[in-house]
Amino acid sequence: MNTFEKIKELKVKDVMDEKFVINGVKDTIIDVSRDITNLGASESIIVEGEGNVKGIVTLRDIVSAIGKGISPKEHIEIIMTKNVIVAYEDDPLEDALLKMAKYNISRLPVLNNKKEVIGVLGEKKLLKVIPALYELLQENLMEERQDISSQPSNEESITREGICENCEQYSEELINVDGKWLCKECYKEIYG
Repeated sequence: MNTFEKIKELKVKDVMDEKFVINGVKDTIIDVSRDITNLGASESIIVEGEGNVKGIVTLRDIVSAIGKGISPKEHIEIIMTKNVIVAYEDDPLEDALLKMAKYNISRLPVLNNKKEVIGVLGEKKLLKVIPALYELLQENLMEERQDISSQPSNEESITREGICENCEQYSEELINVDGKWLCKECYKEIYG
């Protein structure tokens, strides 16, 4: 299995942050703020009844609300973001990231198959994971370079997907020229 297949197999549950806060819609702004701060989280998932996700609120939302003169004793539901986009624990990470980009959001509550909140997929955790994904790509590239060095030179072949060694972009078709893997665009640019 190549690196891209490994990355594509990552699920939301593999990357989500399990440190999160849940509050009820009738909790006060000050209580939610305190809960978020005490746990060192960035947000609180707001639920009603048996864990039914009703909203999400961040510390930034709270600071903004108080700055606008909203009393910290008000219920959190008046400032929370409603119609929350969620991800499920077994969703492919790639799908969740596309959803975040599509809706221009920085965090997704993560639910299990019983629709219970079990985590949050957010920027903070993703920023910690992205370097590891990059390292995995680099390791794979080094292994492939070692394999290439054992091949005869002056061979050109379209044999695999990966990172172009010239432009460092992903390509589904790389051309091996003298042990160097190039995308079609770089091959045409260099060799005409």
